[in-house]
Amino acid sequence: MSEGIESMTTTHDLAETLATVTEALANTLLHHGHHLLPADLAARRRLVDEARRQLTPTPPDAAPKIEVVCHSCGSSDVGRDATAKWDTANQTWDLGTVYDQGFCEDCNGDAVLVERPAEDG
Repeated sequence: MSEGIESMTTTHDLAETLATVTEALANTLLHHGHHLLPADLAARRRLVDEARRQLTPTPPDAAPKIEVVCHSCGSSDVGRDATAKWDTANQTWDLGTVYDQGFCEDCNGDAVLVERPAEDG
């Protein structure tokens, strides 16, 4: 199991344990004659929600987006040949081999494709 999944499981377990403990505390108070007002219940709910928020790992920053363009003209209207196989169980085409040679629609022919940072990313 990866470290990230273990961490998520652990923090989820901690949040669930906190919810269980606060529920047990509320039940114990009620059992001993303490009256819990709606504000008390709301405060307990906020405590559990805040604990869950703090215990939930934040996702790593997304990698910057790239675009693939033609080396000659800079167009992003490019592609590559590939193979696909039909997956009967999932009723989809699964991408197989992607070939190295690129094609540029603007140059209307074979092209060397390069990656660069996307303008919007």
